[in-house]
Amino acid sequence: MPLPHPDGQARTFMMGTQSIGYQISAAADNMPTVIFLPGLFAGAWMWTCAYRYASLRGYGALAINAAFAKIPVRSKDPIAQFRLALDQLIKELALERILICGNSLGGLMAIDYAVYGKTPCHTLASGIPGIGKVNLPGLMLQRTPSKEEALIVAQAIFHDQSMISEAMIADALSCFDKRYFIHLLRYLLAVRHYRLTETMQRIGGDLTLVWGEHDQITPLPAWEQSFAPELLAGAFTLIKIADCGHSPMLEKPDEFNCHLGQALLNCGVAPARH
Repeated sequence: MPLPHPDGQARTFMMGTQSIGYQISAAADNMPTVIFLPGLFAGAWMWTCAYRYASLRGYGALAINAAFAKIPVRSKDPIAQFRLALDQLIKELALERILICGNSLGGLMAIDYAVYGKTPCHTLASGIPGIGKVNLPGLMLQRTPSKEEALIVAQAIFHDQSMISEAMIADALSCFDKRYFIHLLRYLLAVRHYRLTETMQRIGGDLTLVWGEHDQITPLPAWEQSFAPELLAGAFTLIKIADCGHSPMLEKPDEFNCHLGQALLNCGVAPARH
């Protein structure tokens, strides 16, 4: 799948002994930078519209190339391992005003960094696992899924079935290559054991959730029920997108980018520390 922007600079950073590729477009003077995190099965390509939206308006944009499934982890806690690597990257780039943006596993990583990372940040996330059962219909993790099984998952991801492409299916299936399979399982176990409720109780109002109303992978009602007190108290903002599934940045890019733009404007206000 193509990377988000042809004019971005290709660079790498380290997570343990693993070199991870990313693309970056520099911010204009004193403008915030948005960091786009990948999902478990989707890399930087899913942020193409959002990356271009930010960079064309003078914001900095940084997107990690590979899906998390293709980023090897040696630790039993890959979420903490990634947080430490992101800390180091932010320090090396001397980024001070940042918005971290993630979907699905990337959304969980974004929330984790917002609470436990070293650099205060604003956060925009969607489709976050960790509450209730993640619905991956037809997916058998004991083996590489067939193309037909991958299609069933894709149909659950998108409310608009016309969004599904052969390239997306092939890219997702490549995450099940034997080179990556053990890492895929480590990420899934980390999500299962992650203390999301504890993390959400420490969120300080700098989090915006943009969620598809028809998300079948991580259904919204479970989140609304679990975090009703925090939502009523204004601990975070929840925005629902109609006629949209698990990935609003792909299905409803214009609407998603409106909320991305507002989140970037909010970066002019110092984020709270937790």
